[in-house]
Amino acid sequence: IAAFVALGPWLQEPDGFVKIFAATSFFFFAAAVVPLFFKESENLFSAESRRASEAVRPHSFWQVLSHDSSLARLAVVAASFSAAMILFPHYQAFAREQFGNTSHSLLTWIVVQNIATGLASLVVGPLADHRGNRLVIIWLLGCCTGTPLFVAALTMASQSTAMQWFWLAYMPLGFNPIMLRIISNYALELAPSVGLQPRYVSIVGGVMAIPFVLSPIVGWGIDILGGIPFFLAGAAIIALGTLVAFGLPEPRNRHFNMQKS
Repeated sequence: IAAFVALGPWLQEPDGFVKIFAATSFFFFAAAVVPLFFKESENLFSAESRRASEAVRPHSFWQVLSHDSSLARLAVVAASFSAAMILFPHYQAFAREQFGNTSHSLLTWIVVQNIATGLASLVVGPLADHRGNRLVIIWLLGCCTGTPLFVAALTMASQSTAMQWFWLAYMPLGFNPIMLRIISNYALELAPSVGLQPRYVSIVGGVMAIPFVLSPIVGWGIDILGGIPFFLAGAAIIALGTLVAFGLPEPRNRHFNMQKS
């Protein structure tokens, strides 16, 4: 609703992006202020959790990663998912290059992406609760594989047809914010103790951020070679992450041995 009421008219104004950025900054600020009023109970670790946390504290993150093959698998999955986020901003630029001015379609793409996020959340939440986060990771990551392939395939269609159906590429992109949360939730479940949960989440978050160092190179490469090679490579990387995700254990099934080496 906000996109249609405010974003649509602002996109048509010469200085509309100033208002868009100002509104975005305001809501980010509001989101940062609200947690100040949260009341969090004291985190009381069990004696076992404290011992586990103290035992790992002198060691590096690399040692924690190398001693848990399940965490290493999750790190590969998280890094593969970063390919989906790195390619995200290049889809609009690619459409503009292929189809010309796309400002009139930008609003539709944004609305589609946010609707996809909302609808997927209604399904993903209960599914994760009943079947576990592992299954959701496989499903969402597999869907993310389709976006770069779909965009690449549209180049073989006529310009009018490609422009007409380009909005479908933004549906899987709505899964990105959900995927970030699901990966973090899975890392929490994977940790062998409460005391190690922050370290597991930090490792996964750090690994997910590493591929972003390549973002400038990807952008430069797309300018030189075009988007198709990078979209196909990105799809292959995401597909690899999906295959690796099949090997992840289900933490809710405590019969798995966490594959400690």
